[in-house]
Amino acid sequence: GVRLTRMLAEAPYTRSSVATLFTGASWRDHGVWLSQHALAPEFTTLAEILQEAGYFTLGITDNANVARSAGSDQGFDEWVQTWSDVRRKVPPGMERWWPELPEILWRERLGRGLPADRPVFAYVHLMPPHEPYLPGPEHDVFGPEGYQGPITGITPDIQAFDRGEHARGSDDHERLVALYDGGLRRGDAILGRVLEAWRATGRARPTLTVFLSDHGEAFGEHDKYGHNSTPHDEMLHVPFVMHPKNLVPAALRESPDELRSLGDALPLILHSLHVPLPRGTTWPAHLLAVLEDPSRGREEIFVRCSQPIYARRSADALTVLQLWGRQQHFALGEDPQALSDLRWEDAEAAQGRVVHKCA
Repeated sequence: GVRLTRMLAEAPYTRSSVATLFTGASWRDHGVWLSQHALAPEFTTLAEILQEAGYFTLGITDNANVARSAGSDQGFDEWVQTWSDVRRKVPPGMERWWPELPEILWRERLGRGLPADRPVFAYVHLMPPHEPYLPGPEHDVFGPEGYQGPITGITPDIQAFDRGEHARGSDDHERLVALYDGGLRRGDAILGRVLEAWRATGRARPTLTVFLSDHGEAFGEHDKYGHNSTPHDEMLHVPFVMHPKNLVPAALRESPDELRSLGDALPLILHSLHVPLPRGTTWPAHLLAVLEDPSRGREEIFVRCSQPIYARRSADALTVLQLWGRQQHFALGEDPQALSDLRWEDAEAAQGRVVHKCA
């Protein structure tokens, strides 16, 4: 496939990030910032565009922030939420978490057959490697060997690290990372079976597969764990793969390292599928530009964390504005991990650009 190497979420948490993914709109426009916010019906989603173009649209979600209550189901002919729409006996050992359930529902739905005369748009939202980090015995293979400590990968463990109760570099830290990696391995196995089940349907139409995440995860970088709290790359830099190459525009194949936002996913997918935007709807200028030329990257991305903390991110700089708190400025070309704050050395860039754009 084609891997876009510099794809960033515009918010380090699911509810806002998926609203951007589905609409191509920034958080500044769609207004989904907090857990009680929902995408307004006047926004047109990718599913609605494809539905209007004749696609059968199916969504299966295992995340309560990708839900009817968040407006995520707009444009889906069928929408299934594992926590509210499914009643079945939980297998032994899965009482805390059953991340294979979306795969099972997907297989069952494919077994009932999909419309043969229509193309299909399917969105399957898996949870691993999201917290809790519970790889299960099959995928808990990363150690550390002989670990006997208290870390099990549940959310309170992550919160304890975030409060500074465990040291970075300790056996407990190593165990937490190992559990995350095991969860990633578990998610990869689930994804593989999801794709195998689709291929087994034998549908003659070519299939464009897009694999992505809606945020990243920190393990002590900038003194934070988990996600939701900083605008740094560990919480924003996400995988984005489109497969196979021959369905991906040549201009995109030749520009995989441009700075991009998850807001670009909608035009990139539509361009690849040769589906036009519906008429009579207003779209962000950058979305229209990417739809016309998929090689276009972004000059800058504006980020919102839930605190709130705002940031301006360009290819070579990150400027952070925390309301009622400090400002920071990082030159990413020389300092890719954003460790050296240049706020007072480049005050005009730090204050003028971010305050003007985000305050």
